Amino acid sequence: MCALCGAPLRPPTVATRTGGRVHLGCAERAARIAWRQRRLAALVHALIIVSVVGLLTLRGADLALLAIVSLAWLTLHSRLHRRVWHYVGRDLRRWLLGRLT
Repeated sequence: MCALCGAPLRPPTVATRTGGRVHLGCAERAARIAWRQRRLAALVHALIIVSVVGLLTLRGADLALLAIVSLAWLTLHSRLHRRVWHYVGRDLRRWLLGRLT
């Protein structure tokens, strides 16, 4: 039985980290959904950062406070969403190298 959909297994199948087996199509669908959720979470988090920093700027926040909050939040963001930024950077490098050659 497929660990994701519960249907009987038929090739092609792949192993899971927990030792089960799943249909290749089920695994790919689950991976697409997980990747979409990661990207959305990173985007929402980035929009919150930009909004709060923008509001602090509009409210006349002290420059030192603004710099500290921005740096701390960007550090946290890059740590939380490391995988997303890894692939964004890779795709940008490929795009730039393709345009330069």
